[in-house]
Amino acid sequence: MCIRDRCGCMPEKILFIDDKITNLKAAKEKGIKTALMLRKPMEASEFMFMPDYILSDLLQIEDFLRE
Repeated sequence: MCIRDRCGCMPEKILFIDDKITNLKAAKEKGIKTALMLRKPMEASEFMFMPDYILSDLLQIEDFLRE
């Protein structure tokens, strides 16, 4: 069961944060907003798709939640 089904939220109201681009791609396909947590620098060519947000520090989450 998907987390969006469990919480009863609309997918666009969920922010999924992960450091693995493949996990983010699956969430994005379900309509969930995504944030890539960069643990090391990545080139844009390494992205399978472009996440909604790119984080270099977890403190940035607060800014995204205000949007």
